[in-house]
Amino acid sequence: MRALFSVIALAIVVALALTLGAENGLYVKFNYLIAQDEFRLSSLMVVWFSAGFAVCALLCSWGLLRSRIQIRQLKKQVTRLGAERDRLEATTGVAESSVNN
Repeated sequence: MRALFSVIALAIVVALALTLGAENGLYVKFNYLIAQDEFRLSSLMVVWFSAGFAVCALLCSWGLLRSRIQIRQLKKQVTRLGAERDRLEATTGVAESSVNN
């Protein structure tokens, strides 16, 4: 649900930026590795904002995925250790019962 609100808020910000940028007819020269071209400033701002957002989303998703995998592994380890503890308690309890008799 929170992600939905974030996406809606982002869409509103991008729409607002496009609306305000549409009024700005300023052209700028943009040098990229191979060539140079003229672009509208508003278009460049939207493209770079979107690229930055995509990179941040990928990095955050990667960290979240890695954390979830680690949590899953740790839960399996806790379950395995709990079962081993129960098995040891059962064998220790049997040993204590035979010693007490």
